[in-house]
Amino acid sequence: MTPLNIAIPGPVNLRDGLKRPELHAAFGHRDIAAHELYQRISQRLLSIAGTTSDEYDCLLINGSGTNGMEACVRSLIRNDGSSTFLTIGAFGELFAKIAQGCDKTNHGLVQFKAGTAIDQATLEQDGRVARAEILVFTHNESSTGVTNDLAAICGWAAQQGKQVIVDGVSIFAGASVNLSLTKPLAYITATQKCLGLPAGLSIIFLRKGAASHVIEQVPNRGYTTDLNRYLIAARKQEVLTTPNCSLWNQLDAQLDYITEIEGIENRFARHQQLQAQVLAWIAQQGLSLYPALADASPSVSAIRVPADFDLAGLKQRMRGQGYLMDVGYSGLNLELIQKYQYKTFRIPHMADMTAEGLDQFLTILERQIKDI
Repeated sequence: MTPLNIAIPGPVNLRDGLKRPELHAAFGHRDIAAHELYQRISQRLLSIAGTTSDEYDCLLINGSGTNGMEACVRSLIRNDGSSTFLTIGAFGELFAKIAQGCDKTNHGLVQFKAGTAIDQATLEQDGRVARAEILVFTHNESSTGVTNDLAAICGWAAQQGKQVIVDGVSIFAGASVNLSLTKPLAYITATQKCLGLPAGLSIIFLRKGAASHVIEQVPNRGYTTDLNRYLIAARKQEVLTTPNCSLWNQLDAQLDYITEIEGIENRFARHQQLQAQVLAWIAQQGLSLYPALADASPSVSAIRVPADFDLAGLKQRMRGQGYLMDVGYSGLNLELIQKYQYKTFRIPHMADMTAEGLDQFLTILERQIKDI
């Protein structure tokens, strides 16, 4: 397989520093050195999340972010109508589908129009929200390039006495989540997006005290999806199941880079700067952003093009230039074509992408669009 420069919303290109041979060394996951590694990793992830180990437990679970979502469904959601899923796109709908796959079909589902964010007026008026004890939503919907207002939704939910479970897979380490302020019951993320690593590790932040109380009320949590088992292991700086040693070593190195070299706030700022760079390019091309600017994601931009625009041909041309580009979320594009006669493609601006690298990609993309 010919290596390509990855320009899709995850997986992402790796920094050269993450490709060092020594990062692939195996270790004994029950050894004291592995306990120390777990502690280093979890403490720095908590720092990026804007919280501390006094407030949240940090759980490391083998598998992609979807595994973390299923663990939260199996361990935190009862099948009694006490939870409502708020969806603004494909990944919010995935969360609800996971619940169905776990035979937890007795829940509320509130679907917002694709390309928009959750709005408080709907939350205040919808009976399915009013009845819910737990609200489940996606922080950053990468299928549409929309970010929900985490602080506002969590703040409103807290005022109503509701808990919140959040999928933050495509935004964590690309923007502030400030868990000490927002206080979700659970916040789920993974390694292959803004953290800038290979896929294969899900990360769950569980609010201390509150999460354990909820878990106790949920029967049949499985084994590798039982968050109580992970809590017991994490409090001993241990893993529940054998980890991917290479990925853990890479995560350790990357967290050192983020916290000690680039700086957490600088990383957030760079994501905003890359977003601004893409927005300027969109305007220069006479194109338009799919969502409203106020709701636009700091990690991926969805861009409108006419329904007959040859995205498949453009993707092939960009492959010839050494890039794997995105041609939009297929299910969303089918709906948009049928309803509005346009579709979208997405440009990621996440992980360790640089302004220079992004400019090179955009320059080549502009040239290939003109030659179609």
